[in-house]
Amino acid sequence: MRRAAREGGASTQAPCGRQERTDRPPGTRVADRAKEQGQKMRRGGYVVSEGILRMKGLVLALAATAAISGCQSAPKPEDMARTSLQTAPADLQLLCAHAAAGAAQVDSAKVLPTSSRALDAASYSVDLDAAGRKFTCIVDTAGSVKSVTPV
Repeated sequence: MRRAAREGGASTQAPCGRQERTDRPPGTRVADRAKEQGQKMRRGGYVVSEGILRMKGLVLALAATAAISGCQSAPKPEDMARTSLQTAPADLQLLCAHAAAGAAQVDSAKVLPTSSRALDAASYSVDLDAAGRKFTCIVDTAGSVKSVTPV
């Protein structure tokens, strides 16, 4: 302890009984040393650099933004892209696409269903685009194509 005092440093008693030498003069507080190094003090006496504080602030800002953006309500059904809840099942749309490909005399890969709707409990109407030509197909729930007509 005498040697540390002669060198201008202070010495402290560690919990395990050995002495630890510090490089600050006696009476220097942790807060004063933190100010000299450009760091800020937090409650409890912990020294935290400004970069860490900025990063924590950024994380809090992002969390608040995520919480606010999660509070948006769903649009009304009439404002949604799909307004009809009764669309034809995909397999029936593909049957109509195949039938329209035969009527348009094009490859079936070039025929795309654009929309569909239920006509009644047993049949659907499917609108198709066959390489730029428009068709309407009527198919029943059993998979039987009733008609394919150009529009």
